[in-house]
Amino acid sequence: MGYACRCAGRHEDAIPAFEAYERASPGRGVTDFAITDHERGAGADAREWAARLLETDPGFTISGWRRTQFRSDLAGVARDIA
Repeated sequence: MGYACRCAGRHEDAIPAFEAYERASPGRGVTDFAITDHERGAGADAREWAARLLETDPGFTISGWRRTQFRSDLAGVARDIA
């Protein structure tokens, strides 16, 4: 749900959905928070989430994350990577 809201530009609706995901699966939605906060212009919050991501997963790489993205929207993936 959070991803769908984020893709629709409804960032304020995406956040509660990602919070629920984070509660159910700690550490799994960290990239979603970082991307959402970046897209909504909350750079400081995005950087905090990125730092948390690296604390949670020190081996995280963008290329590794990219391999997990099975989406047909390649332009959206490119935006997320940027």
